[in-house]
Amino acid sequence: MLWSVLTIFGCAFLGGLIGLGIGVALGSFVPGYYRSVFSNGYEPHFDPVAVGIGQGLTQGVMFGGVIGLALVTIFYWYQSRLASSSVVRTRERE
Repeated sequence: MLWSVLTIFGCAFLGGLIGLGIGVALGSFVPGYYRSVFSNGYEPHFDPVAVGIGQGLTQGVMFGGVIGLALVTIFYWYQSRLASSSVVRTRERE
């Protein structure tokens, strides 16, 4: 059980780091992207790097968490299939 929680949180953390990197890169090198996505993007106080940090972290953590949850689900599904196939094999021997 602890393995499952650590896997989900680890994937969310890694996704957050990757999203942070992508958001900072977009905000720094292609600031027009965030300026065009948000309605107030061309106002003087708009900071595309800060928006990139927020968007990257948020989307990265969510995507990483979903990936972690999918990995845990697949692992437990596989374990249940192995357990049910071993039960079938022991019943055939009897």
